[in-house]
Amino acid sequence: MSVAYAVSENISVSYGTSENTQNTTAASSTNQPEEVSGITASYTMGGMTLSGAMIDIKNQGFVQGTKEEAWELALAFAF
Repeated sequence: MSVAYAVSENISVSYGTSENTQNTTAASSTNQPEEVSGITASYTMGGMTLSGAMIDIKNQGFVQGTKEEAWELALAFAF
């Protein structure tokens, strides 16, 4: 699921989350659902866009107890 909101014509924010499961035939599987959530924001002025994202992943690769965090910052120009 995700939700996006345009704060103004220049600023927008969004939040998203998902839970992924892995199909397995093992009776004693220890695989856990992979949970991903993140927030993004962007600011546009003329032909320039500045955007950023923060992402959190739990049970990455369906392995219990793993956790990853990532962030991204981008600047784009349109001519």
